[in-house]
This record gives sequence, structure tokens and C-alpha cells, in this order.
Amino acid sequence: MPAVASMGGASGYGRAAIVISGSDPAIIPGNATTTMSTTGFTQITGLAGQDDLAANIPTNASFNFNFFGTNYGLANANGIYWSSNNVIGFGTANATISWAANTGVGVLLGNMDRRCSTFWYSPMTTSGSAQITTLLASFQNVYNAGSANEGQMQIRLIRSSTKQYIEVRVYKGRGTANAGAISTAGAWNLTNGTTFQGTFGTTFNSAFPADNTSFVLSSDLNGNTWTFTNTAYVSI
Repeated sequence: MPAVASMGGASGYGRAAIVISGSDPAIIPGNATTTMSTTGFTQITGLAGQDDLAANIPTNASFNFNFFGTNYGLANANGIYWSSNNVIGFGTANATISWAANTGVGVLLGNMDRRCSTFWYSPMTTSGSAQITTLLASFQNVYNAGSANEGQMQIRLIRSSTKQYIEVRVYKGRGTANAGAISTAGAWNLTNGTTFQGTFGTTFNSAFPADNTSFVLSSDLNGNTWTFTNTAYVSI
């Protein structure tokens, strides 16, 4: 599994998995970590050091990923993209700074006026029937202050035979284990292009996730109903 390290402390793969009902593969309580290693990954060089820019993420021609009923995988040129303002978007790339519900279709992961340091993506991998695309995002807290790589996250887009997952592992967040320096929370939400879903609740309203933490968004295969599980990771 690319760029994935062992779990920290009691949350390691060595303990018995606790399956949360309705999840396949299992969503396991505990924080999972990442090394942010780029071995085997491809960089989207156009995003490096950029402010207010969005770029399409090349996906495998057989990788399916639905978001609110539309399949944005399958190597779609207007498929899945990353915005330098911390949004995984779906459709035509949009670099809007502060998203409203009707800005586009996407997942806001601390959305605000940030700067992308680097962005990498992996070839699609499989685990059983599941398809996995892994992304590595490094960013600056604010576009005009601080330094590169103050924040770093691994994002895995996973599709199994019955579910979809967006798993996020924070390597550098608000600190302190890996010297993360993200002091502004930004906006956390999902939008179908019309309405914010409120999926994250108020969990990250006042602070960006800490270093070495993880969480999971899970949905049906159509990507219509998303559930947030904090302090968790996917078992594959």
C-alpha cells in the first residue's frame, strides 16, 4: 500500500478490528498515519507553489468513483481535481478561494486562501475487489504567509463492491508530532453543487486536525449519502 505507515500506539493493525455497522471494508477506530513518501507517485507539477489554481487528477480508465450520482473517474478529463485552496472537486476544475454551496461539487478539507506546495497521485491499486487511488497534498497555511509544506495530508479514494470511502490521514496539521503549522481551520463540508451537506458537523470548526490523525467519509456506491467517522481509518 503506497505511502502508508504502521498505526500509532494502540490503533495498529495488530489489534482486533472493530467493524462499524454498514461498512465494507471495515472502518476501524483509531488514528492511522502516513509517511508521505512519494515513491511510485507522479507529481502534478502545475500545482507546485501555486495560489488559487486547480488541476485535474489523472485517474485510471477503470477507476470508478461516484459523487452525488455522477461517475467522475474513468480517466475523465473533467473528473476529479485538487484546488490549491484545499478542495477535492468533481467536474470542471474550479479554483475559487472560499466555496459557497453552489460554487461546485466537492469536499472542502479546510478550504480557505491557502497555497499548494506539492501534489502527487498514485497509479490505481487494488485490494480484493476494492479500487484505490492515493493522493498526497502539501500546502501552506495561508497563501501569503508562512512556508511550504506546513500542512500535509494523504487522501485515499476507495471503491469496494458495496461502498465508497474518502480516507484522510493528516501528517502535518495543527501540530505537534510532525511540526505541522496549520493554525487556521478553514471550511469543512461536502456540497452537491446546490446544498452543503453538513457532513463534518462542527468537528473541525475551530481547529484543523492534529498531526498523525485520520478520519473517513463513507457512502453508498452512488456517492449520494456520506457519513463522517472521526479518529478512524479503512482496513485495507
